[in-house]
Amino acid sequence: MSVLDRAIRAAAEAGCELLRASPRRDGRLLLTLRNAEGVEVAGSWSSDRLKVYSYGQDPKLPALAELVAEGGTVVAHRAGRRAVVRHPDGERWTKVLPEGKVKAVADGLERAAEIPGIRVPPVLAVTSDTVTLGTLPGVTLYTRLGVGIGLEEFGTRVGRAVRDLHGGTIQVPMHDLQAEIAVTERWVEAAARLTGTQLPRPRTPSIGSGSGPNVLLHRDLHDKQLLLDETGCSAGILDLDLLARGEAALDLANLLVHLELRVRQGRLAPDRLSPMAETVLSAYGADPAVRARLGIYARLTRIRLAAVYAFRPADLPRAGRALVEEPLLVA
Repeated sequence: MSVLDRAIRAAAEAGCELLRASPRRDGRLLLTLRNAEGVEVAGSWSSDRLKVYSYGQDPKLPALAELVAEGGTVVAHRAGRRAVVRHPDGERWTKVLPEGKVKAVADGLERAAEIPGIRVPPVLAVTSDTVTLGTLPGVTLYTRLGVGIGLEEFGTRVGRAVRDLHGGTIQVPMHDLQAEIAVTERWVEAAARLTGTQLPRPRTPSIGSGSGPNVLLHRDLHDKQLLLDETGCSAGILDLDLLARGEAALDLANLLVHLELRVRQGRLAPDRLSPMAETVLSAYGADPAVRARLGIYARLTRIRLAAVYAFRPADLPRAGRALVEEPLLVA
């Protein structure tokens, strides 16, 4: 029985359903659980011991309890790492982080807000362990995929917004191909060790000696991070916590492979995938140098997502594995 299976069994014995797990380098699993009342709460698994946190409680994130006491709703919580709380007015969102992590998040958002052509959530307030953001109007690409209309317009706006983001001149750390391979290797190793899932080892491709254009990257670009407002004039981008500089193909491949995933999950019709992908790439203005690198990063993204979904027993792990076994896009 794998480590994840033992955690699932222990959660069930405690009256909870394990929804998702996140591996840490020290061997722990940070958990998202649904308790007996149907409420999502955080937890952890370490040394064969399950810990379930009460809703809105985390000794390493003390501001979380204060926000919940004021009527806030927890929308995400990873034990000891971060939480996101929606304020009662529905117009503000606060990220709760360990001290020392706030400045980078706030600075990144404030600098990204200066990039022409994109919208990011406005920073309203900053404390030593919180960043409060305003609401960014719009509907996500993920939501629009489920509706199935207006995808060409959305794809065009998204492609242009990614191009504008990539044109930003913010000074941030580098994240090149070798760094992305290293991230993927860590996920593959964790999936094998903790879930028993065996995935292909990422490797430096034979054409990996070159590189594409060096741009400002989001590094976690997918359909839930992109919004279009009612005017359709510009796209919004969420969660810019991982800003880095690297190849444009990394962000574009990450987005396109997530569209593949939505086909596997039944959210996007198979015959809409290739046209949607081409709309995004054309609107972005992807030249031959960028397109030539898409396959490298798409393979890494597929392997990483398959590993991520191995830790998500409630989210169709098979859909992630299918990305590696049966790619739907050439890239």
